[in-house]
Amino acid sequence: MAYLLLKLLYMKKLMLLFSVLLLFCSMTCDDERYVGELLIKNESNEPIYYYKEFSTTDVTLDDISKSRLDNQMLSVGEKQKWLLYEDSFANDSKIYVYFFKKSILDQYSWEEIKENNVYSKRYTYTLSELKAAKWSIIFTDNDIN
Repeated sequence: MAYLLLKLLYMKKLMLLFSVLLLFCSMTCDDERYVGELLIKNESNEPIYYYKEFSTTDVTLDDISKSRLDNQMLSVGEKQKWLLYEDSFANDSKIYVYFFKKSILDQYSWEEIKENNVYSKRYTYTLSELKAAKWSIIFTDNDIN
């Protein structure tokens, strides 16, 4: 009898946990309105570093976190994808994407890059512009600032 009572209590706790998890998932999924999947691909002849940021104001080289940039590299032919949600573009935010060829980061110090505004390419998109670009930003050898 005690065994059945313990089993019943265990099942009730398990059902409560499942219900709470299901409720949590349904609440978070509704609030995150998915709008698309961003693809960034390196089709150049050397590795590139990229930096992406959502902002309501212009993003300049002074705003870029060098430590974050150092961890965002794409080898030749490599691509990266992100799910994008409507709240990223709230208040007329845009996505800013900077590209730096590895040779630039090897040749210049970060201070020289910022002082002389040196980068390979910069893209700025609103949500509608990114949709029109089919959610893709492809970096090629022709993409030199």
